[in-house]
Amino acid sequence: MNATILLTDEIERDLEFVMQSRPKGDLFLRVHPYIDAYLRKGLNSTRMKWFWKYNKWIRIIPHSDYQLSEYRFFVGNDDEIRLN
Repeated sequence: MNATILLTDEIERDLEFVMQSRPKGDLFLRVHPYIDAYLRKGLNSTRMKWFWKYNKWIRIIPHSDYQLSEYRFFVGNDDEIRLN
């Protein structure tokens, strides 16, 4: 569980960076299915907290080919947001 919390902290830091650039269009986050379940868990989920914080719905898409710690942000029609 600790590794998941550290990973979600990293995702949130990158999300903060992405949101500062004010992406136009829908924002998607692709993650491993396990991380997807963690981010959606409960009524007060991490995803819901992001919605209230950024006033934007982040669509989370599970991707079974991803490694547990792999995640990517996309905007609009599958345009990947490069973070590095």
